Amino acid sequence: MAAARAERRERPGAYTVELLRKSGLLGGSGEFRVHELAITESIVESVTQRLPDARVVCVRLAIGRLSGVSVPSVEFCFGPATEDTGLAGARLVVDEPAGRMRCRACAAEFASDDLFAVCDCGSMDVDVIAGQELLIRAVEVRGHV
Repeated sequence: MAAARAERRERPGAYTVELLRKSGLLGGSGEFRVHELAITESIVESVTQRLPDARVVCVRLAIGRLSGVSVPSVEFCFGPATEDTGLAGARLVVDEPAGRMRCRACAAEFASDDLFAVCDCGSMDVDVIAGQELLIRAVEVRGHV
C-alpha cells in the first residue's frame, strides 16, 4: 500500500491515466469523459493525507444538487480511486443538499435545483445560498490510534 502511494506521488499523471482506463472513463482518443474522477481522487488524497495509517470504513460526502458534480459518477469512481489506499473497500455515502435561492429584488428565499431560477416576483436576479456544496462531511475509521 505504501509503495502504491509513493508511485502516485512520483507519477500522478500516469496513475490517473491507468485509473481512467480501468474505470472506462478514458475515451478512445484519450479524452476525459468526466471531471468527477479528479474530484474523487482529491477526496481520497485529502482523507489519506489527514489519516495516513487509518483503515477507513465509510466516507460521507455532501454534493449539492447545484454543484455541477454527478453523484453517480463519483460513486462509480470511488472504488477504483481507493484501490491500494486505506480507503479500499470503504462505503461511500453521499448526501445531496437541495438548492436554495435568495432573490435580490424582493429578498424572498425559495427552493430550486435550477441555476436559472425565477422568483415568484418574476426576478431572475438571485443568489444561490445552498446546493453548491462539495464537502467531506465525515470519515469513519476502524482501528485508528
